[in-house]
Amino acid sequence: MSDTQRYCRKCLLQDQAEDARGDLNRYLDAIHPEDKADEVLYFKRLEVCRQCELLGGDATCAACGCYVEFRAILARGKCPKSYWK
Repeated sequence: MSDTQRYCRKCLLQDQAEDARGDLNRYLDAIHPEDKADEVLYFKRLEVCRQCELLGGDATCAACGCYVEFRAILARGKCPKSYWK
C-alpha cells in the first residue's frame, strides 16, 4: 500500500484493495461451515457495522479491535456493543 492510498471510513475489507479481499476470502474459506453464520445473518451484521460510528478506516471495530467481517461470519459471534440483534 502506498502512503497516498486511503481507505473509506465505512468500507469493509471486501470493499477494499484486492489483496485485502484475498486475505479475507482465505480466512472465511478456512472456517468450518458449521461454525459460520448463515449468509443472510452475516450480511445483516455487516450492514449494522457499516452504520456504526466505531467502524475504523481499516475495517476494524474500535470497541474491540477485531476485523468486523471476521467476527460477523462466526455463528457465535457477538457485537461488543450489542448492536447486532
